[in-house]
Amino acid sequence: MLEQAQAFSLTQEEVVLIGSESVGKSGLFRALTGEKSAVARNVKGSTIAALKASCQLHPDVRLTDLPGLQFDMDSQNTQLTLDHFQDDKTILLVVKATNLKEELTELQDELNLKGKRIAVVATHRDKYLPPESEQNRIKELVQVPVIWVNTRKMDEQDQEAVIAGVKQAEVRLGSF
Repeated sequence: MLEQAQAFSLTQEEVVLIGSESVGKSGLFRALTGEKSAVARNVKGSTIAALKASCQLHPDVRLTDLPGLQFDMDSQNTQLTLDHFQDDKTILLVVKATNLKEELTELQDELNLKGKRIAVVATHRDKYLPPESEQNRIKELVQVPVIWVNTRKMDEQDQEAVIAGVKQAEVRLGSF
């Protein structure tokens, strides 16, 4: 039995949620894992530690919720996130749909995304959801899966779409 548990843990896909503060990383983490320790607070800097849990619908995917990045200051939380970023894991860039271009540009400028497996989740779909033609154009431009969600009201279909994006994550060869 122990051997099976160890074998299972070796086959889990490790995914880290990375983005600026208050973009919905913890809400996404809670929706996908059912983990209650990721307390919902709409307060900058409310995530101060790395939380890990397996997805409810896909236990083969293990998520790590990290503190939001603050590039304009020297922050221990930002350093914690950057330390996890250095590992060889799938990166789920979490950005607000309303600021998608600006946030992706900042993440590209501040992080070395080249050679990383990446997918993008655009949160706040309830505030901005581009037409399907624009969504497709954005996916073509960034050349990685992009999924639009409202992390406050994610259903099973939304969760499946995020996991499908993770499974289809692409290695970045250049900039956005």
